[in-house]
Amino acid sequence: MIRIENDRLLISGPLTLETIGEIAATPLCAEQPVRVIDLGEVEKVDSAAVALLLHWLRQVAQKECKLTFANVPKELHSLAALYDVADILALSANEKA
Repeated sequence: MIRIENDRLLISGPLTLETIGEIAATPLCAEQPVRVIDLGEVEKVDSAAVALLLHWLRQVAQKECKLTFANVPKELHSLAALYDVADILALSANEKA
């Protein structure tokens, strides 16, 4: 479900209320700094995924790190737009094909 390759955190499977606990516990900007969260292998999302992305942005802001999201699923774009946080998450340029 989670693996780190260089500065990339790759997530696969569902990103839902049932699964985000373990994922949210992954430290960012620690010993191995993560700069990109790749969501290209995410199969399902719900509103908890939006909360998780916001959590990550708050976490890295406290550590003065930069973070971007790549390969964001269309469903997550839709939820972010619905909650009016797409600009905060900077998702507009990273839509998954």
